[in-house]
Amino acid sequence: GKRQWIVLDGPVDAIWIENMNTVLDDNKKLCLNSGEIIKLSVVTTMLFEVRDLDYASPATVSRVGVVFLEPDTTLGWKAPVLTWIDTLPDYVLKHHREQIVQLFMGRPVMENLVMAAGAAVSGAPTVQEIMDSIIKGHEGTYAGAPFTMSILDADKIVLTWKAPGSCPAVTRLCGGAADYTAARQQQGTPTLAEIQVLTLPNLAGQADKTFTLEVDHCMPTSEYSGGYYTLFLEIVKRVKTPFAVNNNWMAISTCRLLESMIYDRKEKFIMPDPADWEKALLAEEFSLAEIDTQDDDDFWLKHQTPVKREGVLTMIFLFACAWTCGAATDGAGRLFFDQVFKCIYDSKKGDLAKWEFVCFEETEFYSSQYKEDVRLKELIFSPWPLQRSVPVYDVYMDTEDDFRWKPWTDRLAGFDIPKDTPYHAIIVPTADTERNQFLIRTLVDRKYNLIISGPTGTAKTASINGMLLGGFDSEEFSSIAFAFSAQTTENQTQDIIDGKLDKRRKGVYGPPPGKRMVIFIDDINMPFKEEYGAQPPIEILRQNFITARLGEKQEKSFGWYDRKGWEFKTLVDLHWLAAMCPPGAGKNDITDRLSRHFNLLFVTPFDDESLNRIFSTVVGKFLSIMSKDVAASSLSVVAGTLDIYALVLKDMLPTPAKCHYTFNMRDVSKVFQGVCQCSRESLPKVEDLVKCWFHENERVFRDRLTTKQDHNWFFGKCKSQMDKHFKRQYDQIVKVEPIIFASFVDPKTTSYMEVQDHGRLLEKVDECLTEFNATQKIRMDLVLFTAFIQHVCRVVRVLNLPLGNALLVGVGGSGRKSTTTLATFVVEYQLFQIEIAKGYGLNEWHEDMKTLLMSAGAKFKNMVFLFPDTQIANETFLEEVSSILNTGEVPNLY
Repeated sequence: GKRQWIVLDGPVDAIWIENMNTVLDDNKKLCLNSGEIIKLSVVTTMLFEVRDLDYASPATVSRVGVVFLEPDTTLGWKAPVLTWIDTLPDYVLKHHREQIVQLFMGRPVMENLVMAAGAAVSGAPTVQEIMDSIIKGHEGTYAGAPFTMSILDADKIVLTWKAPGSCPAVTRLCGGAADYTAARQQQGTPTLAEIQVLTLPNLAGQADKTFTLEVDHCMPTSEYSGGYYTLFLEIVKRVKTPFAVNNNWMAISTCRLLESMIYDRKEKFIMPDPADWEKALLAEEFSLAEIDTQDDDDFWLKHQTPVKREGVLTMIFLFACAWTCGAATDGAGRLFFDQVFKCIYDSKKGDLAKWEFVCFEETEFYSSQYKEDVRLKELIFSPWPLQRSVPVYDVYMDTEDDFRWKPWTDRLAGFDIPKDTPYHAIIVPTADTERNQFLIRTLVDRKYNLIISGPTGTAKTASINGMLLGGFDSEEFSSIAFAFSAQTTENQTQDIIDGKLDKRRKGVYGPPPGKRMVIFIDDINMPFKEEYGAQPPIEILRQNFITARLGEKQEKSFGWYDRKGWEFKTLVDLHWLAAMCPPGAGKNDITDRLSRHFNLLFVTPFDDESLNRIFSTVVGKFLSIMSKDVAASSLSVVAGTLDIYALVLKDMLPTPAKCHYTFNMRDVSKVFQGVCQCSRESLPKVEDLVKCWFHENERVFRDRLTTKQDHNWFFGKCKSQMDKHFKRQYDQIVKVEPIIFASFVDPKTTSYMEVQDHGRLLEKVDECLTEFNATQKIRMDLVLFTAFIQHVCRVVRVLNLPLGNALLVGVGGSGRKSTTTLATFVVEYQLFQIEIAKGYGLNEWHEDMKTLLMSAGAKFKNMVFLFPDTQIANETFLEEVSSILNTGEVPNLY
């Protein structure tokens, strides 16, 4: 019968793999738990594709043949790169194939071939061109002249060609890559990597005549001297990479980014010669509209000649290396990468000796075809200088100014916060966000995926959300955004995505016709690992990147199986973005079988300049309505808060007893958000601003501390920072302790301001409690005291903030529910709780969630959802609450 293959691709665990033992025996029987036995036909073969065999027993391994593939040794990174080079546009390969191979791998070891005639040959084909003729069917062209290849026997190849009447001078026979794998060679055809001796006639003055070239071959070789990319990979091995990487992944990532920039139609880094436009149009690499928009007839002749393009290719190659190899490391690693990068770019290769690199041999930026072209050297090194004091990570190539290196900040247009914009809706563009969004757009336009990793508070989510909201054309792109948690399941993941897709035709699903969909998954590494190390949500996502051959025609498809009908659903026009914290310190990693489909960008914490720019812009805007003295203190507010954050981050470290002592830039932002609640009436003098600043720091940082000792430490640091940045003494400006700010005490105003009369505050809370007991069915008989009133004010502060959410931690009976209930009544919001009863399950929960979300979203009611830990009857409840906090919805609820 017809041969059948069953492919099992995924992680191995000790349960299902042991069930395969009887299938792998000669009798090929599958024994089910029900007692049923299914016998497989003799033409059925099992094929396992797994990452490792950690949980496979010797009994299983002994029944299969094992082929072990080691990416960095068995395959190596050069073969994928050479394969990728063959896919580049013809107008790039025509002039720059040798250059690109040379940049990645250096020169072939067998570069200087022996010529029998002993003379330079005009019009001779290069090594790579001869090799191409062998691979592509024994024929080809060189400089417009056809040549054919015939194989006499295993030891002799005859190349016949007619020398053109006019050819560029070729001073050596070299050329390029001969590192072809056996799978790409025709059987019985010797590769050019095996050639050692060339027997050539002297073609000087022999134009337009036909000649024969005999090529003998001997021992094979495919070694290269080691190019710039080999050096960059060695740097990656030397520096710290928070996200585990390997050479193959880095090389493929660099190829993706380089290809994306070559095809980038917005920036227009690389363009064809005028003579190559027709061919590029036929290949659909450009559109007629792009040609019609060029008003200057000489534009491409002046700016995209092969010589000029050679220099631009060098620049985008180095840029791609910086944002793949150089973007996989932390801040210290970037400094080292930048130093080496500058030595290479400034041609100070002698300085590299101090680092004792073992994989690098000095080579050129450009190919042999343009080696003697003086213009190229001028193009590379004269108009495009890279300042030693400016890191390579801070610059980009300005295509509108002759490809000069310029700071990313030059791309930031004048930013002005629109009037009445709420604090939480403001995103201040910085060099980091601008650069991240450039990389996102460039890769997604070429249908590649990106994963951003970095510490909490480094604008990973903000950068991606900024692109989803305004960076992509809404006519061409739609989007989905959701977050993983520790309890996310594979079924939830599949349902979220399936629920947003339309049916294109039978078995094919995707975004609305004519659109592409960008799917953003935040915290992609959060799902809990099973006993055997697998993460089911990750594995279901990975199915979208695995090629499935379906039907009699074995058409290539990507997707997954429908859980109801077990039909394969082909998913089309989907692009993936992901964000995650780096693995370690209790955070999971993700399998490299998924991550390899993404380009990696590791983002480092903001530098002081970026932080000051962001927060000074926001705080300065909100304080601009205040008096001159108060508005002039905005920089002190920013500097003081950042100093306190640095102190807390350094000294208040998490311990087993204080595991919640984790702080990030979101906490800093909350301090400024609290200050920006104030009005001109709230802060008439600088002293009032200082007290508000002190209060907001206490609410954000001190309220998370648990011991009296930590409270006293923080109080002392705040006082010292007050004296340092505001030149004010705490004892001189604070007349009433503790400092309390509220907006509900004075009936004449709703401004967020200091409560100077604590007795009046007590009376107001007592009034609210009395009114609550008079209007509600369930009374609260509470004794009011200062600590409880402070808690009420803290919860009221959070509820008044947009997107304000609070986690109240305390032992049973400490007043968490009473505090929330009274605070909700004070701000005149509506309290919502679920009622747990016997038989309360997911259906009842979803009905309650519909009621809550409809009240808030459709009826515009201010709702407070009180969810005690005693009501978490199902882990799914917590999962869906997390989804509401992250995206504002419960997936597939309606």
